[in-house]
Amino acid sequence: MVVQIASAAFYDDPVMAWAFPDPDRRLRLLGIVFSGLGSDMLGGRGIVHLAHNASVAMWRAGAPVVADGVAILGDGGGERVRLGLASRPTWAV
Repeated sequence: MVVQIASAAFYDDPVMAWAFPDPDRRLRLLGIVFSGLGSDMLGGRGIVHLAHNASVAMWRAGAPVVADGVAILGDGGGERVRLGLASRPTWAV
């Protein structure tokens, strides 16, 4: 499900349309890209969030701290960005 959601989300992205110009093949090729990316996040190298079977977020190692539905990005030494999450992740690695 993660691969399908991410592929559909990036199907009309201008950079992905440039990288994969054939619209008849783009969805399949994006599936390959996101399958590899998702697999690379497993094994402690990242986190994958799936919310309501409708949205996906993939974070590399050093992923943001999540507390009370808010993800905080940053290393503490600079500006911090707060991202409100719609709900708690239903799946995380």
